[in-house]
Amino acid sequence: MSSLGTAILVFFSVGVATLMFGFRLAGASVAAGVVATALTFGLTLLALVYMIGPISGSHVNPAVTVGALLTGRMPLAEAVGYWIAQFAGGIVGALVLWVALPRGEHQAGRRSAATRPG
Repeated sequence: MSSLGTAILVFFSVGVATLMFGFRLAGASVAAGVVATALTFGLTLLALVYMIGPISGSHVNPAVTVGALLTGRMPLAEAVGYWIAQFAGGIVGALVLWVALPRGEHQAGRRSAATRPG
């Protein structure tokens, strides 16, 4: 469940951050981008806590797993399993996001014949 939760967190939260700041969806308003990104992270985590919290403790962030390990709430072998699942989920979420986001020529660093000067 941690891999699915991390994939969902990466897809939605990093996706909104990319749209707000990478694609300038909010226009010139940096504040709107910050608010949208913060709300997305918070609401996504809230939903994940309710969905997978009872199953896996909602460990969708490797830092939370480090904290549980350091405080003695989790043995090392279990923490390693969570980290593997979290990293795999993060990669899957990023790949799904990469497929879902538009890829224009401006991102590849080249221009088409129609937009080249001269």
